[in-house]
Amino acid sequence: MNQLENADLEKQSRDILGHLYDVAGVGMCVTGADRSFVAVNREYCETYGYAPSELLGNEFTMVLPSEQREAAAQLHDDFLLRGQGEVSGEWVVGGKDGALRTVLITAGRLELEYTVYKITTVYDMRGRSTRANLDQMQENTLREVNHRVKNHLNSLQSMLYLQLLESEGETKIVSILTDSINRIKSMSRLYDSLQNASSVTSIGLKAYLDSLIADIVSTGGREDLVEVSLDVEDLKLTVEQGVSLGLILNELATNSLKHAIPQGGSGSISISVHSTGPYIEARISDSGPGVSADYLDQTRESIGMQIISAIVGQHAGDFFLEDPERSQFVVRLPRVMD
Repeated sequence: MNQLENADLEKQSRDILGHLYDVAGVGMCVTGADRSFVAVNREYCETYGYAPSELLGNEFTMVLPSEQREAAAQLHDDFLLRGQGEVSGEWVVGGKDGALRTVLITAGRLELEYTVYKITTVYDMRGRSTRANLDQMQENTLREVNHRVKNHLNSLQSMLYLQLLESEGETKIVSILTDSINRIKSMSRLYDSLQNASSVTSIGLKAYLDSLIADIVSTGGREDLVEVSLDVEDLKLTVEQGVSLGLILNELATNSLKHAIPQGGSGSISISVHSTGPYIEARISDSGPGVSADYLDQTRESIGMQIISAIVGQHAGDFFLEDPERSQFVVRLPRVMD
């Protein structure tokens, strides 16, 4: 496969993700350390009544009442630069027409090439409920958002499957697409579990990981050859932490399947997750030949390790190689439970 084909595949992937961002069904914006809008999607612009050109490059506080701007700017800086402050909740914002409206806000941090961005989702609450039934309204809203996210993830997964079928055995393409499908599955499986759950803000970790790891093994058609040992405490985690832990274990389990257990050969993967004081501690190892003591340094630039490092850093956690001979890795995240 030549460099031109690689470039075409990367461009197509970016185009698909860009389209997904624009049709997500909830308002989304990206802001930088200078508080200015870096990107806005269609729904965000419709919520506030602005065109993208009127927002991009300007400070995000322009959509807030003047008396809220200073506090909002401080929360933005604390969250983006120090990982503190912002949490999901309601804000009163102003549209271009001057009318005030209530929106439900969630926030996340994204680090790309040593630059940190804040990703904010905005759900317009106008006409949906009164203060008296706010709790029910928020639950219904979150269920609707979760459903939309799951559907878009499934659509993206289907598109990648079609690309996989058309790859004609190109080893590198198959590897890239399979890894991408597994990453999407790890998120989609969680949102799928939320549809019939009693709570839309928490996830049962044991059932989630049981199905997630089974999906990862079956993607390669190796469920009869790979023995999986799961020792998972039945914790209730927030959705954010459930997704984060799922993505990390997806990367590590996929790595074991690709490098420790030869294709067509048999082997085993062991995963344990338990709460230890203020932390959730996950261990994963395999029956392969082991890795070198400096394995993490050698693979620092790989996409998988960058994903793990970014997630662990976002949660102020730890990630290290505990036993090179057993390829045993440890992930430790601060305990955030429902």
